[in-house]
Amino acid sequence: MSTRSRRFPPPWRVDDAGDGEVLRVVDAGGQILAYVLYEDESVRRDLMKRLTKDEASDRGQHRQAAGAAGGVKGVMKPIGFIVPAQPVGAKVPPAGPGWLHEIKHDGFRLMGWRNSDRVRLLTRNGTDFTDRFPLVAEAIGKLPARSCLIDGEIAVCNGMGLSVFDMLRHGPRVKRNAVLFSFDLLELDGRDLRMERIESRKEELEQLLHGAPTPLHWLEHLEVEGPIMFELVCTLGAEGIVSKRKGSRYISGRCDAWLKVKNPAAPAVRRGGRRLGQEAMAMTGNSARP
Repeated sequence: MSTRSRRFPPPWRVDDAGDGEVLRVVDAGGQILAYVLYEDESVRRDLMKRLTKDEASDRGQHRQAAGAAGGVKGVMKPIGFIVPAQPVGAKVPPAGPGWLHEIKHDGFRLMGWRNSDRVRLLTRNGTDFTDRFPLVAEAIGKLPARSCLIDGEIAVCNGMGLSVFDMLRHGPRVKRNAVLFSFDLLELDGRDLRMERIESRKEELEQLLHGAPTPLHWLEHLEVEGPIMFELVCTLGAEGIVSKRKGSRYISGRCDAWLKVKNPAAPAVRRGGRRLGQEAMAMTGNSARP
């Protein structure tokens, strides 16, 4: 991997983001300027040593420090990027009262970041897709908040309200009919919500999106038995469900508090393997979905 050296207004500092495998560059006011991903603990120590060595107020020293990260396989990510939580695949949905169940839509992961009048839409790999979904970005810019970070799934729906990946994949590059199915809120007005219970985060997200423009949709959850929810979703023809443990915090990367069960008859599952990779490449130029 390579590091893209970025220029930030001085002064700045580097600290541990607390996400595991992530460091962050922060300005004097505490605003996060960028994230640096690392591969293991020894790389983290090397990055911290090299980056903090030249923490100073002039741009030349910052560029030297940022360039040093390239020697240890760091990757500079865009402002506002946080490594998303990834559900663990399961064969059957969890039973019992300790879970929230959501519909899994057939799209791809997208985070909506806002800081004052600046808005970005970032894929799970940190690719900036803001220009592809202008109405979603515009809607986030109109929310009653100074700043926020919304986690969701971007999708395009057919006339029956069912998300169809081919409608997202094909057609014009700019999708003005896309909807961000929003299911989590990581930051709001400078408050980091990732350590809050999922119930609290979803409640704040629902309040934030109340009366929001159409491109932003709050993804409602159900507190029913997992198998019942899964049967209902399969009957509707949706991709599957994501079950999230009550009381859980937001953990970047692989998260066993989130379980994903796919509908075997859904188009997303039938595509499978190599064909899925080819479809994603057609959209992003990468070897996997964004």
